[in-house]
Amino acid sequence: MKRDNLSFEEVLDTLAREANLSKNDHQPPTDRRMSPSEIQNPKSKIQNRLSADRQPRQADWQSSLLSLCDQLAANLFTKVGEKARCWLNQRGLADATLKRFRVGFNPASQQYGPHYVYSGITIPHYHRAEQTLWGVKIRLSQEGQSTWMQHWQRSNPGKPLPKKLPKYVSVKGTQQSLFNGDDLPADTVLICEGEFDVMLAWQEIRDL
Repeated sequence: MKRDNLSFEEVLDTLAREANLSKNDHQPPTDRRMSPSEIQNPKSKIQNRLSADRQPRQADWQSSLLSLCDQLAANLFTKVGEKARCWLNQRGLADATLKRFRVGFNPASQQYGPHYVYSGITIPHYHRAEQTLWGVKIRLSQEGQSTWMQHWQRSNPGKPLPKKLPKYVSVKGTQQSLFNGDDLPADTVLICEGEFDVMLAWQEIRDL
């Protein structure tokens, strides 16, 4: 869009022509109207939309992974996690915030019981109100990214590596969820790009 100096509307027109489609060929859903209770409570609206077709994994999956998350969170405040914690602090995240969100560090890609976890900074998607763990996201370390590449090459023999390697991956079984979604205010919602942004916003402006 920026490269071709086109507006968003012009981009839609171009893509539609190339695909032999009309912009009106795709109609928005008709069932997205807010209920009276959702109008009064935006938090309820967002949570209801997100959880309509999603449920957290089984209790034993959650329990074993949450126990591992606590172990990795302890790592972050030892010598092994010092470099990662320093990087997070430089991003503006205080130690108290990291502890509140159970942020951890896995020094080496390995199997922990039923869970394989790549090396990197671990970010649990834990909903405190429901006491449910929806999954764990990992900000890959150099070792984690290298191991991911090896696994990808084994699974895709003869194929070139993707042009853009992932910075983040999730532990197998992770379900989509709204990070910190159980802590939404009733009247105002701030949508952030990523988990670290959410943590920083919670740390700095949650009382506004």
